[in-house]
Amino acid sequence: MSGISKVLKRQLAPIGVVIVLLVVVAGCGGGGSSSSSTSSGGESGGAETASNSEAGEGATADSPGLTEAEQIVSEHEKAPTEIGVSTPIKKGVPKDKTIAFINEGTEAEINVGRGIEAAADAVGWKVKTINAEPVPAVLQGAMEEAIRKNPDFIAFVGVNAEEVSRQLEQAKAAGIPVIASHSLQKNGEEGITANVLPVQVAEKYMEVLAAKTAVDVGPEGGEVLVDYLTGFPLPLYYTNAYVSALEKFCPTCTIKKQNIQPTSIGKDAPQQICNQLRTMSDVKGVVLSYDAIGIGINAACKSAGVTLPPVYTYAPDAPGVEELKNEEKKAGAPLDYGDDGAAYVDTAIRIANGESLDEVEDATADMPIWAAEYGNLPEDPSKLTYIVPNGLEQWEKLWGLK
Repeated sequence: MSGISKVLKRQLAPIGVVIVLLVVVAGCGGGGSSSSSTSSGGESGGAETASNSEAGEGATADSPGLTEAEQIVSEHEKAPTEIGVSTPIKKGVPKDKTIAFINEGTEAEINVGRGIEAAADAVGWKVKTINAEPVPAVLQGAMEEAIRKNPDFIAFVGVNAEEVSRQLEQAKAAGIPVIASHSLQKNGEEGITANVLPVQVAEKYMEVLAAKTAVDVGPEGGEVLVDYLTGFPLPLYYTNAYVSALEKFCPTCTIKKQNIQPTSIGKDAPQQICNQLRTMSDVKGVVLSYDAIGIGINAACKSAGVTLPPVYTYAPDAPGVEELKNEEKKAGAPLDYGDDGAAYVDTAIRIANGESLDEVEDATADMPIWAAEYGNLPEDPSKLTYIVPNGLEQWEKLWGLK
């Protein structure tokens, strides 16, 4: 399939982000008026419209974009069978290591932390969790606390290195490697020893979700509302990747962009989306750049008397999975938290052993499209998810434990 490989490798373009929506960056957008534009969402307030009408003139069911989307979807209905890394460690697992994990409190970070703990337990290591918030001063304090604990490694998700630059220098001076995921930096940049999951991973997941949207919408097209979570680098980049992919797969779609502030999560975010839908016509889909902004959207739109079109979502956690099961949401691009956690531990092992990271850098299994129609949703989403069957066992084989 074009551009969607089984093992995702980092491209060289310096694109910044954070996955799992766990980064901190100042400058959130607000609400506002609609305008006709093709600029990226997530930067300024209000809703923007990007029209593909000219490109879409004469589009048919056998148009190249839609044909490619159909192929991508057919290849992502089932979970992958192998983890992305295949290179065994060479020197065995070092003993008695400790990872200090900084948890900013989002559901995604909590789940990544569970994945790190499970993998650490498998190799006989310890994890010390330091609770924080996505606020620069709090993160800086958490980093300083982690350094004082003198662990063998510090781990975090999606933290912008600029926000904790002084603390990263302190960690380097103390000889403590820092392992990140979904951050802006490449391995070895700005105090980040290794970045196990770069933005391109999230972008590829969203390209697959765009293919699913295009297939469901069909050649006739229509309006698609794309909701950007502001205040974090990652959603901006991977949601822009979604928009670009949908423009290719569905040239007859008209894309409207709406900004949702983090402070609206768990509060009025669903109502904001429903209010925006009220102003639109011929809406064929709603896209959530982070699943949590749309929890409860069905009830909110029903209460507002608004018909909710199919909902497509990124990173559904337990509540979102239940909504997918109940077909309150159409499809989701999942994160493999168990695999993500194991990737941290695997990277730490290789750093401790002085082994190269080149062969494992940015390698991760391609994720499926989660949807009730495919029968591939987790039976119990409250448990730690391993999307790759026997994922932890596969990692343990690489570590010489099986």
